[in-house]
Amino acid sequence: MFAIDKRRAQAFRSRERIAESTLLGWALVGGSPAAWLAMNKLRHKSAKDSFKQSLLLISGLQIGALIGLLYWQISG
Repeated sequence: MFAIDKRRAQAFRSRERIAESTLLGWALVGGSPAAWLAMNKLRHKSAKDSFKQSLLLISGLQIGALIGLLYWQISG
């Protein structure tokens, strides 16, 4: 999705862009590792601090949930 949005951003045609909320939504349902990879490899959305902060928050919540799940499995 990052690649599609980047192509659309570079094109001079009036194609619809993919909304940031859509990109963040996919990150929220488990795509945050791919979002970080695409953001860095494609250099798309990498300069937008508000987007990076939102993605960092999502990633932190996912890591916290994973740690909590692992702790629950080990201690249970």
